Amino acid sequence: MKNWWKYSKLRSTYHNVKWFCWNVWRYRKGLYYEVRPWDSHGAMWMFKEIIRDIRDTMQDESGAQEVAETRIPKEQDINRVIRLIENKHDDEYASRSGYNFDYNIKFIPAGSAFEMVSDESEEVAKQNEVAIQKAFKLEEEEHKELIQLISKYREWWI
Repeated sequence: MKNWWKYSKLRSTYHNVKWFCWNVWRYRKGLYYEVRPWDSHGAMWMFKEIIRDIRDTMQDESGAQEVAETRIPKEQDINRVIRLIENKHDDEYASRSGYNFDYNIKFIPAGSAFEMVSDESEEVAKQNEVAIQKAFKLEEEEHKELIQLISKYREWWI
């Protein structure tokens, strides 16, 4: 019993390595395609995947169970955070705000640069300008909602 700490250290290392390998395998797609040290996109992708796992564990019959009264609002918050992160990743705020993409753009050589020529009508241009303003507002509102919901993350751990 004099060297119990060696066994404890070995056991701890074994479990840490086991979970490291499991995590690398579980999140391999994101680690390969999404996570980059120069932007927050990968961090948000990883956060989304981890809270999705937490939500699934909350719903799992074999895991720690919580009464539905307190669990369901947490699941709804997690689902909303996942949706908001996916919205940010998809970046479809303009189309969700009514932007009309039904026009063509051509780039015509003009000396050492190019000139952009569009067949977008003035009516469509005005509609798109309004849609872009709505899109900026929608993105900002969703960002604020995301930050507000993420601030509840301590309640989600099981």
